[in-house]
Amino acid sequence: MTLRLDASYFDNSGRYTGRVNLSNLEGSVMILEGLGKIRLPTTRVRGSLLIRDGTEVSFASLSVTKWLEAFGRVSSRSSITVMHDIVARGGIYAQGDLYAAEKLISSENIVAMCIRGDRCVTAAGKIRAGGSIRSDGDVTAGEDICAERGILVRGSIVADGNIRAGATILCGGELRAGGGIASGDDIRVEGAIESGAGIMAQSSISCMGPIQCRDRVFAGLCCFKHPTESDKVILCRRLRGGTVGYGWLLETDRDLSAVPAAQQTGE
Repeated sequence: MTLRLDASYFDNSGRYTGRVNLSNLEGSVMILEGLGKIRLPTTRVRGSLLIRDGTEVSFASLSVTKWLEAFGRVSSRSSITVMHDIVARGGIYAQGDLYAAEKLISSENIVAMCIRGDRCVTAAGKIRAGGSIRSDGDVTAGEDICAERGILVRGSIVADGNIRAGATILCGGELRAGGGIASGDDIRVEGAIESGAGIMAQSSISCMGPIQCRDRVFAGLCCFKHPTESDKVILCRRLRGGTVGYGWLLETDRDLSAVPAAQQTGE
């Protein structure tokens, strides 16, 4: 059974006035097109949720056991939890956590406290988290990727803009940014690191592939403690482009004795 919400369920201000209890719905929900901006209370759907074109929905909180597809903006004053894909042609915004058990995809921005898409997190605009960003797949953005805490991803992290994390950046694939890359702790990458500007970590930087950047690389650039020697290590297969601004460069594909001391220390 599918519940169809049309204009008769809302008052002139867009507030939900229907008699159906949305907090525990058995079956799927379709919110019809052309409703403009509407507000719904806490909504728990034991099925799928489809929001048609021309309708922007603000939920008190949202939980869906199947998939969520929206043709406009979706927001929540608390959390959004979906046990399959989230696909939105508008932005996705949550004042609490945002979770998709499969794909999390937006044609605009993704903004929430903590963001997690188990298969992938993809936004044509920016991805911004007040906490952490996590995925077992790739995280990609057409603009910046920013997390006040860590970015922990088993796949690759790719942004056309900057990538910034307040804590560790952990990446099982490649780490690529059209702009700069900055971490409030260490950067650990299984593949290569590529930056269109510079790279800065308050602790060490390590990757199995090469590091390529346009400007400088800094490791152990920390203002809240005195960095240890291990905090200053920049470990990579080869530094291609850019220079070391601060830290010890260790390149794994050539004899370390061939690395000039000035380049190793960043002097």
